[in-house]
Amino acid sequence: MYKTLRRTILATLLIASTSSSVRANEPAPSHVAVVAPSQAPRLLAATSDELKATRTLAIARLAAYRKRGEFAANAKGYPMSVFRDAQGRRCPMAELIFQSGHADLVDEVVKTNNGLRLADVHDGPLATWMATSGLTRAEIIEIQGLALLPVTMKIDDPTEAHQLMARRLLRVERKLRAQTKASLKTIALQLAEQQ
Repeated sequence: MYKTLRRTILATLLIASTSSSVRANEPAPSHVAVVAPSQAPRLLAATSDELKATRTLAIARLAAYRKRGEFAANAKGYPMSVFRDAQGRRCPMAELIFQSGHADLVDEVVKTNNGLRLADVHDGPLATWMATSGLTRAEIIEIQGLALLPVTMKIDDPTEAHQLMARRLLRVERKLRAQTKASLKTIALQLAEQQ
């Protein structure tokens, strides 16, 4: 699905940007999928709809995660930024990856580097998931960073820390909804650049 989605986006963007410069009797370059210019808007809309649906689902899953309040935590009960804690609770991004049907990716990260920063991931299956998740790279990095409480904050009660985490998640959810249109354009451009 992700590979097809990326190809469709790329083909649509390339056709939209080159259709006026390619003559009808010339063959398309080998890296460009041949799609009639009249079909490009329809394909772009279908791809956008697919990305938007993926994004909407990711935001809904993030909201469900927040409402459950079962955040990855250290031994003292404070939220911490690891993919999965000792009790099996996942960080927000690990939860989104898991809920999308990719428990294998979460398991691999936990096994190899449980504290992995998604900002450092640039290739492989995890990068592919990120690129087609319906979230921009910046949004993914922001979501993963929610469990990192500012050093200047002195919170003596783990319950208070979890409440703060929930409030921060709610703010991010609202922000994600508000910037959906702009983010979907960014994602389409990022996918095109990866080809």
